Parts: sequence; structure tokens; C-alpha cells
Amino acid sequence: MKSFLKSIAKRALFGDRVAKNFPPIRIAIGKMEEKVFLSWHDDRLDISERHCIVCHAPFCLTVWLTAAESIRVQTNILMISVATGQKIHAEITASVIKKIETENGFLFVVRAEKASCYQKNALFQLFMRRYFRHKNTPQEDKFYAAAYSYPRRVIAVSFQEASYYNIFPMDFQCSIAGTDLYVLGLRTTNVTLDKIIQSKRVVIGDTARADLDVIYALGRNHSASPPPQDSLAFEVLKSERFGFPVPVFSASYKEIDLIAHHNLGTHTMLIGRIANAKLLWAAESYLYHIHFLQSFRIRHNAAQ
Repeated sequence: MKSFLKSIAKRALFGDRVAKNFPPIRIAIGKMEEKVFLSWHDDRLDISERHCIVCHAPFCLTVWLTAAESIRVQTNILMISVATGQKIHAEITASVIKKIETENGFLFVVRAEKASCYQKNALFQLFMRRYFRHKNTPQEDKFYAAAYSYPRRVIAVSFQEASYYNIFPMDFQCSIAGTDLYVLGLRTTNVTLDKIIQSKRVVIGDTARADLDVIYALGRNHSASPPPQDSLAFEVLKSERFGFPVPVFSASYKEIDLIAHHNLGTHTMLIGRIANAKLLWAAESYLYHIHFLQSFRIRHNAAQ
């Protein structure tokens, strides 16, 4: 009886959608419909391709602004919104906690203070949170729902030092459009974080042909020693400059020289510069995570 009632609840909540809080999707290159905006007072900027999540607790994002744009920001309270056209799907009110100078601009680190999602009513969102039985607080759930209303691209991070290597997926990341900057938010408990910080090098591969089971299996490598390379479910090639392993499912990769790191709480924000970008073959789509609520507004292709 209990399983029957759960089945009914699942059908009512999800319909024919994937019953996951953050369903994996594939978006063809150039077909992203959502936009992210940073606003304050009567001013607004499109930050879709120059922001990312960098920490879970406190929940933080980083936004890159040019020097001229940063001068326009005369407040520490900012609004981040996700929209398609004139339709706003989610909003996050955030406070500036750190301002990091970079070449030709600044990285603003902002802490989420409040979030709202408008894809479904409050009662539906309450039922959904109870269905998933989240380990996060209700406020954290809202932060994630709002932030992941914008699809978050999944990448494969590679590292090697002598005989030690690791490859793991993540989506707390962004390549800052119009610059050579790359930002990552790694858990402080990541088994390879200290090695990455010491070496100041990392390689980022895309997920053009990544199999979901393979990607999620690699997720274990955040907290456990990776298996021998010859036991991986895919082949690897060596990156051009660093010689780090790159999965063959990646259509391209970037070799990153790290220039700074900042501990924000549960995560450490890594800032780097792209030393080398290599295109191996033409990709058609990439893997993303999106919040379930947004799947009611934009019908993306489920990843396999």
C-alpha cells in the first residue's frame, strides 16, 4: 500500500519527467534558452557566461565584472535572476562578501541570503521537498532550486602527479567568457584538492560524449582513491602541455594554471588562467544538471 501511494505521488509530481531533483540533460551547443542577470537599483547585466556556484555552505556564487561594470555597483546587496525572455523563473538575493581583483576586472563572491522560485506554487514545492527528503535545510533547497533553474554544465576534472592521478566530474565551475579565467568550486574534503593547490595545475575536459553511468561512477573519486587507470571504463589521452589524462569522451579540454584559491566554507574556490585550449573534434551537445522545477518551463532533452 505504501509503495502504491508513493507511485501515485510520483506520477502526480513528475508526470513523465525524470524523478530526480537535479535531472541530467543534454543541451545542443548554442541552444541554451535560459539567461542569468545581475541587477541592483535600476541597473542590470547579463552574467550568463561569467558566473557560477562556488560553495555549498554558505551558499555562494561568483560573478566576474569588468572594471567599468564594477564601478557601477554601488551596493553590497544584489539580485541574481534566471529568466527566459521576459519570464523570470527564479531569484536570489545575495550580499557581496569578497571582491577579488583580476586582470581587467573583478570577481565578486556573493552569499545567498534569500531565494524564490516561480515555476510552481509553494504547496507543490513543499510536496516536492518532502518527496526527496533532502538533507539540506529548506532555505538551502531554495538556493539550489533557484541557482539550478539555470542549467549547470558538467565537466571532467583531471589531475596527475607522478603515478597518482584523479578524474572526477563537477558542475560548480565556469569559464569566464571574454577572458582567459576559469573558476572552480571544490569541496574542501576532495581527496585531490591539496595536490591540485600545490601543483597549481588542472585540466578541464567537456562531457560531449560522456555516458551517465560513467560520469556518476567518477563522482566517487571526490572522496575515495581512484581506481587504476587501466581499469577505467573509457580510454584516456594525455593533455598537450601537462600530460594529464583526458577522457576520450571529451571533444575539447583546457589546461589551467591556478593563480589563487580562497576557502569559502565547505568549498574552496580555485581561480586559474587557461594556458592551453585544445579542440579534438566538433561536439554537438554537453551534459548539464538542472533543477526539477525548471523542467516544467523548458523542456530539455534527458541525458542517457
